[in-house]
Amino acid sequence: MADKPWEGWRLEIYGSVIYDDDDQIFKMWYIGENPDEFPHYATLYATSTDGIRWEKPLVGTVKAASGVPTNAVADGYLLASVIKD
Repeated sequence: MADKPWEGWRLEIYGSVIYDDDDQIFKMWYIGENPDEFPHYATLYATSTDGIRWEKPLVGTVKAASGVPTNAVADGYLLASVIKD
């Protein structure tokens, strides 16, 4: 559910979801659609202990155009995929 202003009007779960055994949490990377904040799409990050309720930590890796901290971890990548190596 898009519940942050920088996520825009829809979310795309075109990214990756993994269960991280080391951290004992699910991790998800997804795309929001708010061209005012991220004109070239942003890859956003969320975590969950149960795979149902998700938190969106403000990691501060990529700031929105407005300058606010976000849960964006990359900007300018469409349909990013993530693996743990």
